[in-house]
Amino acid sequence: MLFYEDLSTYRRGVRAYLNADLSIPNDTLTAISFNQTRWDTDGFLVPGGTIGCPFDGTFLVGASVSFAANATGYRFAQITVNEAPVVADSSGALAGANYVSLSMTTVLKLSAGQIVKLYVLQNSGEALNINSVAQFSPELWMETVN
Repeated sequence: MLFYEDLSTYRRGVRAYLNADLSIPNDTLTAISFNQTRWDTDGFLVPGGTIGCPFDGTFLVGASVSFAANATGYRFAQITVNEAPVVADSSGALAGANYVSLSMTTVLKLSAGQIVKLYVLQNSGEALNINSVAQFSPELWMETVN
């Protein structure tokens, strides 16, 4: 039997999202600034729309993003800690004029005060939207695993 259980009762974390489409300039690495949360147990979402680690721990960290349809170029997304290094990334080449969705996850040992960000890049030759898609894009999350 499958059932839903509210993990916030014994897990600590955040799932942040942006509730509007966002225009991404051509060939420019762009940080996504989040403005909403699905949950945030400990004040992870900090001013500026990034995720701040409020305590030391091991975390499952992930992101998903969907680019608008365009038949030119590639799409790229990466998660960073304190601006560098890149700790997870995903990329997609195009096969026709379809949207491209990217997802990634990793497990990280983080210290209080470290900042986790999602960056995107595209080279379609023009500005291209990141689509706001309910429960999927763009989203960044982290949750304790220990």
